[in-house]
Amino acid sequence: MEQLFNEKYFKSIVENIPNMVFIKDAKELRFVVLNKAGEDLLGYSKEELIGKNDYDFFPKSEADFFTRNDRKVLDGKILVDIIEEPIQTRLKGLRFLHTKKIPILNDLGQPVYLLGISEDITEKKYLQESLINAKKNLEQKVKERTSDLSRAKAKDDAILSSIGDGLIVTDIDGKIIMINKAFEQMLGYKKKEIVGTQVSKIITIKDKKGEIIPEKDCLIKKALSGKMHDAVTSSFLIDDRYFVRKDKTCFPIFCIISPIKDRKIIGAVGVFKDVTKEKELDNAKAEFLSLASHQLRTPLSGMKWILELFIKDKNITNQSKRRIIDLSILNERLINLVNELLNIARIETGKWPINKRMVDLNELIYNSYKVCKQNADMKNQKINISIKNKLEKVNLDQLLFEESINNILSNSINYSPKNSVININVVYKNNKYIISINNHGPVIPKNDQEKLFEKFHRGDHFKIYKSEGSGLGLYIAKKAIEINGGKIWFKSNRKTGTTFYFTVPLLNKNQ
Repeated sequence: MEQLFNEKYFKSIVENIPNMVFIKDAKELRFVVLNKAGEDLLGYSKEELIGKNDYDFFPKSEADFFTRNDRKVLDGKILVDIIEEPIQTRLKGLRFLHTKKIPILNDLGQPVYLLGISEDITEKKYLQESLINAKKNLEQKVKERTSDLSRAKAKDDAILSSIGDGLIVTDIDGKIIMINKAFEQMLGYKKKEIVGTQVSKIITIKDKKGEIIPEKDCLIKKALSGKMHDAVTSSFLIDDRYFVRKDKTCFPIFCIISPIKDRKIIGAVGVFKDVTKEKELDNAKAEFLSLASHQLRTPLSGMKWILELFIKDKNITNQSKRRIIDLSILNERLINLVNELLNIARIETGKWPINKRMVDLNELIYNSYKVCKQNADMKNQKINISIKNKLEKVNLDQLLFEESINNILSNSINYSPKNSVININVVYKNNKYIISINNHGPVIPKNDQEKLFEKFHRGDHFKIYKSEGSGLGLYIAKKAIEINGGKIWFKSNRKTGTTFYFTVPLLNKNQ
């Protein structure tokens, strides 16, 4: 019977694993294998790296450190070496890697190769250190391999066993052909219950509302069909998904799904991480944020009232009054920031009181226009509204809708130059309204576009117009639109400027 994985298929899997995979010979520690992720991370091609060791590329102190750890693993002083190491790459500068190293033994139990798997944790180290520590605690130790395995089998098991997160591999028909131990423990199945079974019969995923995601929307199915949502990478990074275990209990996951390609798609590989602790941490932070915001609002409101009394006091000099007005403006900004933080906490903890009802969309749009018009007039800007169809009433939470459209329109005003035109268009398509807000401010740089809807993110382009926003407006707008059942996206280029689009779904006729 033909082996499930031949050498070509094995190499294809290695090439498609999102993390860097490398193999060195045990004698001189020279590179013999490096996958595509390793080339991208280090900035060196296979042709440059294969046949050379660390001393040919890295400073002596770094190379000494790598070599000492490699030898400890090969000499059997430690079974598995798990380290967090800084490394100087050619193109990306200093990066922090989380690396696992294990020996690959021959039939005599002698080390012949050193296998390493490295994850780039630079961004996580700086931005989510607490989540990284949680992940390290969750990673399981690699199970010791038996000495009678052949070299090819040892390579397969070493790669799969070294990944602390759950890993699954399917063929082109969606049949599971390989899993690792972590995946078994994650879902509560045994390997013999899973291998050879259709992935749709084993993996059940729910959304944050507890509804089962249809099979046609399964990410592995989409990867196999070539329907990639992300035009930049070949991987799906999905949050707010919940695995259903064999015993029907659920837990939150973060997953990366990639197609396996050998000229054409021949299968898919998925890596799944249990993020229960991370979710608990996020909820705790949101609860703290909500409590802190509530406590801050009371003294700030008191200060606002006192400052207004001082401003109206006729016994205060004009110079003092100007300073009090400045204080009042600063206090108002702080109140707005606290309100935004409180809105975030309410949305993220699910405590925003959703109150959907049938409302006049045309009226809501013009209300937002009136709210923002004063700021536009100060910059001599014109706001055009174009509605091509008669608008039906829509089922919305009015406060959330106004929060989202006001934030987007205010951004357009703040980032647009004086004497410019801002266009609001509404069109009907596929049982939903698409609202677009266009401005001709600075083009959003490519490196800022992926992070535009993140909390507190403010790109370098904001400095051009000295906008004083908090970096929370678009984050809140996105969450508010999604709660109302819509989606938001944008386009930004020199020719047409920056346009934000978001949808407002209509009720079906039978609802």
